[in-house]
Amino acid sequence: MLHCRRCHACHKGMFCNKKCQVLGWKDHRSECKAFKSHDAIANIEVRLLGRIVTRYK
Repeated sequence: MLHCRRCHACHKGMFCNKKCQVLGWKDHRSECKAFKSHDAIANIEVRLLGRIVTRYK
């Protein structure tokens, strides 16, 4: 069974290991702030769209 690492700040972001977490931080940083400020997290499609919009902002 694969054990994923959760982001310690928002507890929503998941990464396969420490290396992936470090590499993914640039993309996760802005969504991490949003996750911490909102109790209900939207479905995966909405989260992916948010990541795309943030990346090309």
